[in-house]
Amino acid sequence: DRKENGYVWDMYSDVPGGEPAYNYTFFDDQCGNYSGEGSCYNREHSFPKSWFGDDSPMNTDLYHLYPTDGYTNGQRGNYPYGETENTNWTSTNGSKRGSCSYPGYTGIIFEPIDEYKGDFARTYCYMITVY
Repeated sequence: DRKENGYVWDMYSDVPGGEPAYNYTFFDDQCGNYSGEGSCYNREHSFPKSWFGDDSPMNTDLYHLYPTDGYTNGQRGNYPYGETENTNWTSTNGSKRGSCSYPGYTGIIFEPIDEYKGDFARTYCYMITVY
């Protein structure tokens, strides 16, 4: 999860082909507390822990753990990924949270930018298949 420039590769703040609003250095910028977007990074369980009761080995399976901006991770919460046209929060790279606009689900979702939707879809496929 290291970008070519040595910074943390954070899919919730990265701007492919551009410059993100902030960069994180491994270990120096890791946190548990944050005051807003760009404060620090933490560990994102892309397949939320609460969905499997925080059990092992799912909790520590590296295939679904990603370093992400702590604040944005908090905004995502335990919401599933999806698509929204009714956004109630947007990150600096354009990831969004809002009500689902895709038929079949009416709850709140988190929508990463298009460039990373495939990464998260593969992660979901892996987690569902393995566990």
